[in-house]
Amino acid sequence: MYGEAFEKKLEKQESRYPEDRKRANLMAALHAVQDEVGHVPEDAIHWLAERYGISSADVQGVIRFYTMFFEDKPGEHVIWVCRTFSCELMGGAKVMAAMEKALGCKVGESDPTGTFGLRWQECLAACDKAPCALIDKDMYECLTPETVELVLEHVKNGGGGARVEGEKLVPLREGAVR
Repeated sequence: MYGEAFEKKLEKQESRYPEDRKRANLMAALHAVQDEVGHVPEDAIHWLAERYGISSADVQGVIRFYTMFFEDKPGEHVIWVCRTFSCELMGGAKVMAAMEKALGCKVGESDPTGTFGLRWQECLAACDKAPCALIDKDMYECLTPETVELVLEHVKNGGGGARVEGEKLVPLREGAVR
């Protein structure tokens, strides 16, 4: 569907399973499609259903159950703001409100430019660094409403995960903040 290299990647993943169980690779295949095009389009849903001998409804059921899969393009960068108890206590809702204001969109939507998609996440497992957000695959810790625009600009410029300290970003790992 997405070229020879993509097909080989799927075949390698599928080779881990017995022939009669290769549909166990569906989650990995959905991730591969999403990595390729940013979401799982309808033609890919039908293609995967045929490939694994299941219905399109079964594939859609997996996509709709797991929050990490998107049927529509969610934005170039996906922001997951944590909303569990620790993050809420430390101001997660205020951070989300600042994100919505800065981006000009609501939770579940993309900003008008298609650069950012905004989502809630139940837990990001960083309670001691609350409130936090996962942007793409990078963690941002100790967020405040006042530092939201700094973080968004950082992401636009290609920066990686960071912790907010005062008014600046401190890298979570070497080379993360560019």
